[in-house]
Amino acid sequence: METGTQQETDQTVKYLVYALPEDNQAESLANYLCRHGVEAVHAGNEVTVPSIDREVFATADRLEAHWKLFWQYSEKELYGLPAYHKPACREHV
Repeated sequence: METGTQQETDQTVKYLVYALPEDNQAESLANYLCRHGVEAVHAGNEVTVPSIDREVFATADRLEAHWKLFWQYSEKELYGLPAYHKPACREHV
């Protein structure tokens, strides 16, 4: 008979999924996340971040927000990242 208790750690992998309008946007975001230390994969127009740590998801959310700003205010060809079509600004249509 065992007198001690065995503490089980049940760590379940969870997934954070970003749905984007186009496939090439998903590829760009996945590359951006990976280059900044967050494991991410893309399939179709979705980016999936698997993790057991909530802090990874918080980091991914911050990076995703930065990625949006990065593409809004940069020239995609300068950085060697996969490009995606940016919609025209409503002021210039």
